[in-house]
Amino acid sequence: MDNSSRQQPTEAPPSLVGPDGQPCYGIYNTPFKNVNLEDSALEGLAARLPTLYKPLRLKQWQHYAVITPHLFIGLAMVKTGYLGLSWCSIVDRETNRHFEHGLRTLPGRVRIARELWDDRCRVLNSGYVMDIHNHLDLGVHEISLRIDASQGRPSVSAELRCLHDIGSVEPLVAVMPVGHGRAAYTHKVPLPVMGSIDIGDTNYRVEPEESQVLLDVHKAFYPWHTWWRWATFAGRDPKGRRIAVNLTHNVNTDDARYHENAIWIDGRMQRLSPASFNFRQDRILDDWHLNSAGAEVDLTFRPRGKRAENLNLGLVRSSFQQPWGTFRGSLYPTGTGTGSEEIPVEDLFGVCEDHDSYW
Repeated sequence: MDNSSRQQPTEAPPSLVGPDGQPCYGIYNTPFKNVNLEDSALEGLAARLPTLYKPLRLKQWQHYAVITPHLFIGLAMVKTGYLGLSWCSIVDRETNRHFEHGLRTLPGRVRIARELWDDRCRVLNSGYVMDIHNHLDLGVHEISLRIDASQGRPSVSAELRCLHDIGSVEPLVAVMPVGHGRAAYTHKVPLPVMGSIDIGDTNYRVEPEESQVLLDVHKAFYPWHTWWRWATFAGRDPKGRRIAVNLTHNVNTDDARYHENAIWIDGRMQRLSPASFNFRQDRILDDWHLNSAGAEVDLTFRPRGKRAENLNLGLVRSSFQQPWGTFRGSLYPTGTGTGSEEIPVEDLFGVCEDHDSYW
C-alpha cells in the first residue's frame, strides 16, 4: 500500500482556493476560514462557458446524522444549480419504524451556509421549517426544526445543540480533485449533541453523554456523472470511548491520496486507508462487507431498513439507496501488526449509501 494514502492531515490554509484560482488540494485537521470554492479557475470546456455556468454546476449540502439511544434522525439541506432539496428522516431504533418528511423546491428557497463560523442554512416553507446556525466561532451548531404532520406522518419539532469544540474534537477536512480543475470539499466530524425532540406527542431528551451527531458539509464542482458509496456510524467501544467512523469510495478514487476515510476516538481523528464496499445492489438489505487497503477496517453492516429515491428528469437522473442498521467487526486504527490495537465494534448504529447520479 502507498503510504501517501495514510498521509496524516495538516493545518488548513486560510482559504480553500488561492489567489491563482487553484484549490488547495489536501487533507486537513482544522477548518477553513474562507470556503471560497466558487473562486476556482475551472479548466477545459467549463472555462469557456459563461460565468453563469459556475453556480449551475456547484453542488452543496449539509447533512446531520443524529444518533441517540432511541432514534436515528437524518437532516439535510441540498442545493444544486437547478433544484433545492431537504428532508427529515426518522427511524425509531426500538421498533424499526421509519417515516420521512421532505421538500423539493426551487434552489433559491434553500439557503446553504457559505462558512461554518457564523452563517445559516435555512428552509422556510409553509409547515416545513429547518434552520441551522453554524456557529463554529462559539463551538456550536444550533438546529431548530418545525415540521407539521401530513399524510399520516407525525409532526416533528426539535431544538438541538451540536457541540463543535475544535480544541477537543478534530474534524476531517478534505479538498479533492474531481477532474478538469474541479474540486470537492468536505468537512466531516462527530459531535456530542444535546437538546429535545418531539415526534407527535412524544418527547425525547437528547443527552450529550449518550448521543452523537455526524456532521457532513459538502461543496463540489462534480462531473456530470458522479457516484459514491458511503458508510458512517457512531457509538461507544467496550472501553466506553466515543467512536465514530466515516468511509467513502467515490468518483475521485483514482488517486489514493485523497479520500474521506477516518476513525475518531474520543474526538481525536486517525486517517484510514482507501475503503472497499462489497454488497449486492439488487439485494441492498443483505449484509455489506467493508474493508480497507491497509487492513484497518473489517466490518459487516447488517441493514434493518432503507430510504431510497429514483429521480429521472432527462439529463438529470439519480439513483439513491441508503439502508440503516448496525455495524459489527473490528477496527485497527494503526493497521494490523505487532502492537496494534483492536477496537471491537459491537452493533453500533449507522447508515450506508449507494448513490449514482447524472447531474
